[in-house]
Amino acid sequence: MKIKGFILKLCLSGLLFLIAFMPQRAYCLNYNIIVFNNYNMEEPFYFVTSSGSAKGILVDYWYTWAKINNYQVSFLAEKSDFTIDAVDKAKAHIIAGVTNAVDKDKRLDLSVPITELSLKLYALKDLNIISPGEPQEIEVGIVDDEKTLKVLKGLYPLAKFKLFKSYIKLFDSIYNNDVKAFISEKNTALYYLNRMNIKDKFKEIKSTAYIEIYAAVKKGNSELLKVINSGIDKIDEQKVDSIINHWHGTQSGGLGFNFYDAIDLTHIVIVVLLVLISVLLLILKRKSAIAKNSKSKLMQNIETLRQEESLRRYIENNYKLLIDQSLTGFFIIQDRSFQYVNQRFLSIFDYDYDEAVSLSSYKAVFPDIDIDTIENTLFDTQSNNIGNNVLWYNCSAICKDGRTIVAETMWFRTLFDGTNAILGSILDISDYSKTEGQIKSALKEKVAALRELKDKNYELEVLKKDYEQQVRDEIERRISTQEFAMHQMDMNFFMQILELMLSQWNQPLHLIELTVKLIADSFEANKLDKYLMQDAINKNMECVSYITDGIKNILECFKPSMKKWHFDVVDTIKSSISMLNYTLEKNDIAIQTEFEGCNENGQLVINGYSNEFKQSIIAILKNACNAIILRRQDDDTFKETKGNLHIATNSSNELVQITIKDNGGTIPANLLSVMFDFQLKTKDHPRVTPYLYAVKMLIEGNMGGKLSAYNKDTGLMFIIELKQA
Repeated sequence: MKIKGFILKLCLSGLLFLIAFMPQRAYCLNYNIIVFNNYNMEEPFYFVTSSGSAKGILVDYWYTWAKINNYQVSFLAEKSDFTIDAVDKAKAHIIAGVTNAVDKDKRLDLSVPITELSLKLYALKDLNIISPGEPQEIEVGIVDDEKTLKVLKGLYPLAKFKLFKSYIKLFDSIYNNDVKAFISEKNTALYYLNRMNIKDKFKEIKSTAYIEIYAAVKKGNSELLKVINSGIDKIDEQKVDSIINHWHGTQSGGLGFNFYDAIDLTHIVIVVLLVLISVLLLILKRKSAIAKNSKSKLMQNIETLRQEESLRRYIENNYKLLIDQSLTGFFIIQDRSFQYVNQRFLSIFDYDYDEAVSLSSYKAVFPDIDIDTIENTLFDTQSNNIGNNVLWYNCSAICKDGRTIVAETMWFRTLFDGTNAILGSILDISDYSKTEGQIKSALKEKVAALRELKDKNYELEVLKKDYEQQVRDEIERRISTQEFAMHQMDMNFFMQILELMLSQWNQPLHLIELTVKLIADSFEANKLDKYLMQDAINKNMECVSYITDGIKNILECFKPSMKKWHFDVVDTIKSSISMLNYTLEKNDIAIQTEFEGCNENGQLVINGYSNEFKQSIIAILKNACNAIILRRQDDDTFKETKGNLHIATNSSNELVQITIKDNGGTIPANLLSVMFDFQLKTKDHPRVTPYLYAVKMLIEGNMGGKLSAYNKDTGLMFIIELKQA
């Protein structure tokens, strides 16, 4: 009986070792890999050919997984909504490629990451683009995917996206030059760019987001999940890169592995040898059971750590992307020195990254900050618990070149390399602190100046109140000193135009007064008849019409253009001159015009904001008139000289050029190079007026043109260049 029992155990042991050593495809022969979604998935990741064969990067990956791990796999394509149901109903075992979505985690267990995909921004090599939304007018093509769009719109709120239903339609538009910049997963982009032979036309700008791909099984199927993870660990990065590179350089196809169930003579020989040593293995069975149990627990712990590390890497990558692109400076201090700084921090203090993290102490930047106080407040060092959540300080900070700025800082607790550290943010508020008092004082002056016009005209009063309200609202909304300075200069320009128009109304108002007196005298002398009355009425109506037209011109001139449109430069210049006729005649200033480069209708058409352009022309002409008047006051030899303005237009190479020349005197070369700087005042030179900066912003910032000035003969010549429509 003992011999029979021993022989039976020996045979059973041999059978067990045969099963254990045979290729494991017998265990999962019918495993189906579901690649979602057969209707939306495209080349190169997963697609079905006209003959029904599955092709793509994911297909080749799982063929490689099966070959390395001795499994046989087949593929089942379903809509993405039915893939989970297919696993639940045992129609399939594995979902081949999913992202770590919350709604999937409720019914699935995810494997370790198969690979990490990066969404990258690509653009034509000659296109000047920094990131989506910079500059804002560039439209970025992207496939319409709700989750991806939600992430990208959160990261780049100013970006304009052009949506496509599929990658094929997106890259067809790219091939036809309808799209100049696009966001795509890197492998898909290289596949289509190589396929269309247009890769050399595009450049990679930056990574915008990262996505990790996982396999998934039914919730609770830990045994199968362990098999999948073990098999994934055996596929090194070189094999994955080989699969991806294969699809980068071809239009279709795959690696096409086939597997067959067979047991050859080698297996039989090995089984005989295993039977001979089975007795020894049976003796070791009890000891190995303990080892296997420990190994199982260890593998579970390792799997948990892998998943936590994968999630940590995903969060860390996205967090670092947000911090690097922030408009606020961020830094991490540990052991009293900088361990990390972002790009905005470097631009504030003029350091490069290596210099900043090499500083011996944070005191080189924040001399007034006591880090011990901050640490004691943020950390409870006795129990290692978090103290207060955040601290705020306004303090002095020192730049690399020794400049001192005023900074607004926030201090938080964080972990860096597993150790307590301090995360800080910084805003440079130097300009705001210096000019806050000046802004309030200037505002009071402008409001007082507007109130002086109260008795001139009802419509002017309404316009003044509206403008005062706009000033108050704008000051409350804006923090930027430069934007407020721009608004202040607009007010200066507006006041000068109002003074100009009011001076032009003196003559018609005086004429109305004389006409009324004439009617009164004629009535007293009993000489008033209907002809005299009609003549007086006609003259008064002409004066009223003149004043009304002046009001309409002011309202029209200062009505902001809501959008760009085509308008005639020649007509706009003539309209601007007409508003200055009274000033020109009163101050003995002649004006000559030469309109060249016009079309057959005598027009010179550009695309832009007509009212803003008219304001710019009036501002330059007013500057020239004031210069001539001041020169007569200061230069005795010029008192009897006639003022002269010369306006000319020309066009060439799709550019329109307008030149305005005067004889009001030159300015020093050192002021000429910075005469459009908003910080310069009239006290620096009579010809330097604040609204010249506003003119430059209108021409160059709003209309994409160029404004320059230089000394010419006995005066200045302004040159405006704009694109011709």
